[in-house]
Amino acid sequence: MHSMEEYESMKDYSGFYKVIKKEAVWIYPILP
Repeated sequence: MHSMEEYESMKDYSGFYKVIKKEAVWIYPILP
């Protein structure tokens, strides 16, 4: 299981997920 610190560092991973209120939510990808 990941720690909250790991989730925080992963929140912008691929631009698909962000950690909002400690829950991973789907967002649109960040395109160039």
